[in-house]
Amino acid sequence: MRPLAFPTARALVAALLFCVVTHAVAQDFSAQPLRGFGPVNVAVDGVPPDYARYGLTADELRRHVETGLTTAGFTVVDDAAAKRDAGVGQLRVKLRTVMSAYGFYSYALAFEARRKLPLAAGGFTSQSVWSTGQSGVLTESELPRLVVVSDTLLAAFTAAHGADNVGAPTP
Repeated sequence: MRPLAFPTARALVAALLFCVVTHAVAQDFSAQPLRGFGPVNVAVDGVPPDYARYGLTADELRRHVETGLTTAGFTVVDDAAAKRDAGVGQLRVKLRTVMSAYGFYSYALAFEARRKLPLAAGGFTSQSVWSTGQSGVLTESELPRLVVVSDTLLAAFTAAHGADNVGAPTP
């Protein structure tokens, strides 16, 4: 019985190793998705209007991210210019929160870079090319700290953009 167990175990280990390796290769399908990304438009989604009473608004979060992008050397454009120009990318900031019965807010804050792809019949569609996020738990009085969390995500975006654009000027 023992001699059959080893070949079976080896085959099983080989099959598992093949699955892990092919999964890792499939996850790394993109190559430099942020190369040439920019100018950029910022869109904020998911900040409920009633969070203003705690000091967090969608406009404040958007302005903060736009300021960070400008500081990093990006050209930031408004919504109207973004719709007109096929070369403008979008950095979407998405917030999702759930309030517990105890007054805590579970949050997920995500940044998603989107590029425009031309359509054969004219016009364009947008496609997500990069994303990152962070989650955690806050009290209502700590909701304005999400602006600080956005700094972490913005740093990740600018680092990824820099890695994909080594030697290229920042748009």
